[in-house]
Amino acid sequence: MLLTVGVVLLVDILVKIANYFPGDSADGVMLRVSMTFSDILALLLQYSSFRAGKLEKEKLRTEALLQAEQEQYRLSRETIELVNMKCHDLKHRLAQIRAEGGGVEQLKDVEEAVLFYENVAKTGNDALDSVLTQKSLSCEKHGIAFTYMADGAGLEAMQPSDVWSLLGNALDNAIESCAQEGDPQKRIVFLNIGAKDGLLRMRVENYCSRPVRFEEGLPVTTKADRQNHGIGVRSIRYIAQKYGGNAVFSAEDGFFRLSVLIPLAS
Repeated sequence: MLLTVGVVLLVDILVKIANYFPGDSADGVMLRVSMTFSDILALLLQYSSFRAGKLEKEKLRTEALLQAEQEQYRLSRETIELVNMKCHDLKHRLAQIRAEGGGVEQLKDVEEAVLFYENVAKTGNDALDSVLTQKSLSCEKHGIAFTYMADGAGLEAMQPSDVWSLLGNALDNAIESCAQEGDPQKRIVFLNIGAKDGLLRMRVENYCSRPVRFEEGLPVTTKADRQNHGIGVRSIRYIAQKYGGNAVFSAEDGFFRLSVLIPLAS
């Protein structure tokens, strides 16, 4: 801003000096050319300042989102642990009732429900297990087939809240997109996570029959409030870059894909 003020003062001085020279003289032409360049420089500086301010605001919103998701991860983990404990107790109680001659048919549906909620993911990483368990329930609710191949061994270097935020946002976007598919056969989400050749690889795919518009490599939200939506995809790239990696979004052949590559510490 100080530099911008300096340029404006310089232009003001040149304008006053230019009044002493005829407009068609060599000195007058040179001064006016200099003034034009000064004006352009001032505009560029103002745009740069505006752009820097916009990026800073986006960064602050992203960091605020990540902090909120850290708390969400903690609460989700506690909830899943509580559900597991209750399911474990209920299984034993059902077995006791059956042994005492209780109505087997009446208890069948209850037991199936208990077994469904007990079916939590076990990948070797608690944060990943929490995400997969929660998103599996969300997919069940929306009639989405969720398939995953996940090895949590390569996620030790990442903070649990970052694992939660990155994959949570990725799967939320995939679930939201699939839920809008008219054909139930196309409501499919696939996740693959594993380490290979010194890289942690994450890939999320889902059907997407609608066209996707991109800006600066990121998909543009279809919601009207673009300022407060679309932060999720920015946080995905932010987290990937935080660990020296990158996130690439693409849409082709009716599929939307997210690929994340993060180098593993040697």
